[in-house]
Amino acid sequence: MFGACYGFDLICAEQVLIRKQIIRHTDPVKIKLVAVVPFEDQAAKWNERDREKYFNVLSKCDEVITLNKQYQSGCHYERNRYMADNSSRLVCYYDGSGGGAGYMVEYAESKSISIVNILDSHIVQERKHKRAAQMHQ
Repeated sequence: MFGACYGFDLICAEQVLIRKQIIRHTDPVKIKLVAVVPFEDQAAKWNERDREKYFNVLSKCDEVITLNKQYQSGCHYERNRYMADNSSRLVCYYDGSGGGAGYMVEYAESKSISIVNILDSHIVQERKHKRAAQMHQ
């Protein structure tokens, strides 16, 4: 499942699509890529190149789920929670900063979801160690 949005989510989705092709030929395990779009016109204000990339990835998804017809305050967080609540693993591109990606990682951690950070997997581990250390203080 990927949160269909601008930038890093598309990088992760493309990596899943590559893995799907490799696994399809070497192992019968089925990987499903589901896009969760926070609202219908999310790509309307993006530049043409990014919109093209976005719609190309969407066309290769096994399923596309759109949560809202129009933008609503908090719809990106709603999308993140939906993805975590319906996934067994989070593949992210997370640099340790806050924002939506930070929220998603924290929410996934609270649900004990396996996290694969394609940027730098040790950042997630460091956060777990810090949180564990804070809990023991």
